Amino acid sequence: ESTQELTNIERAWPGAHAIERADGTMEAYVELEPSNMDFAMSDDWAAVQEAAETFANNEIEFPVSLYVTTRSFPVEEIISQLESRLYDDDVRENPVFGELIEEYRERRPSELTDVQECHYYLGVEADRMEIYRRYETEKTPIERLAEFPVIGFLFNPFVAGRIELEEAQIRTTLFEKLDDRIRTVRSEFVDNMTGWS
Repeated sequence: ESTQELTNIERAWPGAHAIERADGTMEAYVELEPSNMDFAMSDDWAAVQEAAETFANNEIEFPVSLYVTTRSFPVEEIISQLESRLYDDDVRENPVFGELIEEYRERRPSELTDVQECHYYLGVEADRMEIYRRYETEKTPIERLAEFPVIGFLFNPFVAGRIELEEAQIRTTLFEKLDDRIRTVRSEFVDNMTGWS
């Protein structure tokens, strides 16, 4: 099996920061780095939820996907950072800091054994039919049938066949739509979340 068969990805477009699926739909992703909320109060969590809800209900007019991947927490890296702190002047001058770091160095590996580090990705997409629908004035009966949920896809070839566009034009327009949508995600969601990038 090839990677394309497993992932449904036809091609990557690195210059446009996009992925083309086998069905011709283009996708783009932005990695979300939320602020650390380990010690956040319930009001802080409610504010994040409200901001995400407002964005989802008021700003999104296109498909969005959220993916979360996990990796093992870098325990060794944390321990080496703690050990390097033991030799700092401020720690040597204050024995309480030294004891605290020693205790952390002993306890943290067992506490973090099964902890996973999460990485969040928000994806947007644009498909070819959006481009053809852009040129509509009044919809024909076939175009109306193409909008029906379960059977609509059967009529898409008839709708797409009415307008002659070159492949390069289609791709460029799809890339522009993706850029606009990523910009919307950044400006209307990520930038409004304190500490997020």
